[in-house]
Amino acid sequence: MKIVFVTSSVPFPARQGVELPLQNIIQSLSKRHNVSMAVICQSARDLIEFEERKGNVPSTIESVDFLRVKKRKRSLSALREVMGVSPTFYLDDFEVSDIIRLFYDKGFDLAWFSPIGNLGLLKSAKKSNLRIAQRIALGHNDATATLYLDGFKQMLKGRAAFELHRMLQGVRLPWIWLYERRILKDVDLIHLQTPIEVKRLTSILPKKSCTRKEIIFAPNGKKESLTYLQNEKSNNTVPTVLFMTHLARGRSKESYWFLKKVWPQVVLSVPSAQLLLVGSPPEANSDIHSWLPENVKICGYVDSLSDVFKLADVSVLPVLHGTGWINRLADSIEAGIPVVGCSEPLTTMPGLEIGVHALKGDSVEEFASNLVRILTDEGFKRQLSENVREFSKTLPTWDQTVGKIESAMLRLDYRQALCKGNVK
Repeated sequence: MKIVFVTSSVPFPARQGVELPLQNIIQSLSKRHNVSMAVICQSARDLIEFEERKGNVPSTIESVDFLRVKKRKRSLSALREVMGVSPTFYLDDFEVSDIIRLFYDKGFDLAWFSPIGNLGLLKSAKKSNLRIAQRIALGHNDATATLYLDGFKQMLKGRAAFELHRMLQGVRLPWIWLYERRILKDVDLIHLQTPIEVKRLTSILPKKSCTRKEIIFAPNGKKESLTYLQNEKSNNTVPTVLFMTHLARGRSKESYWFLKKVWPQVVLSVPSAQLLLVGSPPEANSDIHSWLPENVKICGYVDSLSDVFKLADVSVLPVLHGTGWINRLADSIEAGIPVVGCSEPLTTMPGLEIGVHALKGDSVEEFASNLVRILTDEGFKRQLSENVREFSKTLPTWDQTVGKIESAMLRLDYRQALCKGNVK
């Protein structure tokens, strides 16, 4: 099969959640199919960065080319969205010469787009009477309307910074719902990461449309390096809690509820406990250092998650994010580490039982008491860890995930023939 991936970056190596599935899907399929990449550049800076990262692309990939797109002013994009033309995230003002160079007479069987805004390329190509590929697929980690609603709810509950763009996301939800419904009508295959997202998306799409599409869920595959850690714990005697979080920009506020309200309650019961914060470090003008206690260590980005997991007794997920595949949760499970988290992220993982594989904390008191129990009750922690290790065996490998996606690709021909009445 001849496949082109239309992406917004060069995902080698993957630096964040959107790039992780792309890196693994592209790399795996390129070993069995003719795979090319068309990377969308929105600025000269993008082009420079992507050219540098191009050197990391595996040799099994046929080609990596760049597509230039013009960015509209925010005011104009907002006006177009309100008027029913296109949503602000939709990219459709491409250089015609790039489209012709990359897609004219190339004979692609399938074009895989990620994220959803890149599907605007189809509109630009249609104006030039060009067809990008025989079939269209979308790597859609979570339904856009659901994602916007999720961020809006976090802000209303005080767990995300009150920002204008989050407020506008809530106001724009009816438009986004309609746009997503319209954009996806031309897509043959939609890949989601959890069964919940499949349910959410099928509620957006017309029922007739759902029967004509392949809509599958295939979560991110296991990180084998973390699975090996289950038998490689360090001799650390300090009760240690791991919190993978963001301390910069809008999402920094998601950690404050835990740091300011839950953690002090934990330390009252376990004075020797320490907390490791891993992820984006605070910005230079942040005041976080003035109020963080000494038993909290800001690690920033780390070269190896494995080294941090070896130290941890428990991982915490005190966030209200409940869409897509929560990598922080999956990483902890794969490393055999007990987790205490809010209900929203815990319920996204198929098969995970709260109370058996993880503990929930939806209030300050519940979160703190469950965390203290793990840190002070060695037998309970051991049993929970054993449950987690058993559950981790049910999580798919990347080979299984890509295999499921590849099978769906191959089924498209039959499904389309069936819809046209060519198959009895």
